[in-house]
Amino acid sequence: MLRDNAQRAQQAIVIHYVIASGALGAAILDLLYVNRLSHGAEEPSTLDSLLDFGQGAMGFVTLVLLTAGFVVLIRWLRRAYVNLKLAGLDTEYSDGWAAGAWFVPFINLLRPYTITREVWRSTQLQSVGSVQPHTLLRIWWFVHVFDSVVGNISGRRAFSAETIVELQSSTWFSFFANLLGIASAVLTAQVIQRISRFEEDLQLQAQVQSLGSPAPEPVEYMPSDFTNEQYF
Repeated sequence: MLRDNAQRAQQAIVIHYVIASGALGAAILDLLYVNRLSHGAEEPSTLDSLLDFGQGAMGFVTLVLLTAGFVVLIRWLRRAYVNLKLAGLDTEYSDGWAAGAWFVPFINLLRPYTITREVWRSTQLQSVGSVQPHTLLRIWWFVHVFDSVVGNISGRRAFSAETIVELQSSTWFSFFANLLGIASAVLTAQVIQRISRFEEDLQLQAQVQSLGSPAPEPVEYMPSDFTNEQYF
């Protein structure tokens, strides 16, 4: 019997949209901070103090949200991968890699993507008998990796900035990193949502089959452009 993954999917979707909202707030604070640096002031005002506090608080909130998002994403992906085996399919890796691959240097640059791609493909094949060769997965992973790299650079620049010019430069870098963070979080939510729909079909078919009745034909997710085309 397949394990229900709908609740984990919904949690992951919601928290990634919250992450996107937090990144938007951080980007707005970056713009305000750049404006403050551009105009300068000999004596810091109350507004300046509030801005400093807001940036510090937002940094902490962002860290908490990203950690939570990472946890729920891995929990959802691992269960989705386990369900492939429970559906009688052979998987390329053990289900432990669905979680562990995110933490191993260099391997984490590609293997989480290949595991997610395997879930995407196999779930659709079991659900509707065809695969939708969508570019969503490739765009998602490219943005995710790019966001990780830019975010790391942004943190280093902010830590080493000392002059006004360096602070302005690092803040602009942070602004663009937050824009990437928004895109990454939204794309992650979209990927989870897309796969979750087919998981629901698969779960329904498994339940009906367990009652000894033929599985219903899926009708909702059969766009005409479905093919068995392989994709990277």
